[in-house]
Amino acid sequence: LINDYSISCTDPLYMIIYYIGLVLIVVIPVGIPVCMGTLIWQHREDIANHEGPHHLEALYSDYRPDCCLWQVYQMLEKVILVGIITFIDRGSILQVLVGLVLTNCMMLSFLKERPYIELKSNVLSVFGQQILVAAYLTALLLRIDLNGEAFTTDDIGQILLYVNVPMVLYLAYD
Repeated sequence: LINDYSISCTDPLYMIIYYIGLVLIVVIPVGIPVCMGTLIWQHREDIANHEGPHHLEALYSDYRPDCCLWQVYQMLEKVILVGIITFIDRGSILQVLVGLVLTNCMMLSFLKERPYIELKSNVLSVFGQQILVAAYLTALLLRIDLNGEAFTTDDIGQILLYVNVPMVLYLAYD
């Protein structure tokens, strides 16, 4: 451990815990969505006929039958944005670009598929994805040199705040 020199990194107990941690880092964030996706995939015909298993209903009941795997897609997006993307050079433009491309692809997928049964859920999901895209875009803009440009970092921060206004207005309306 970097901050605690009293713990030896060569101790056998440390190595056991270290390897257990490495296995769990992969098993939990990737294994759970994969297992859930497999279960839903196996029952996709029953779900399409509105006879899906009740114990999995929380995973697919909000979605159209042809989009029953959408919850799994969203879980994988979160795993990538919160976990896997951290292994890319920390604070680099490449890291921000990967997040920007992924969130933009998901937003376009939401716009195309409209996976939720209810219109308001589709609208909220598009607003949420749009906020993520804007956050990554502003993070990218903050990584470049803005000297001589028409806008400043304060302007970028204000834009990020304004991007959240539609979500707040829609929530107030709803």
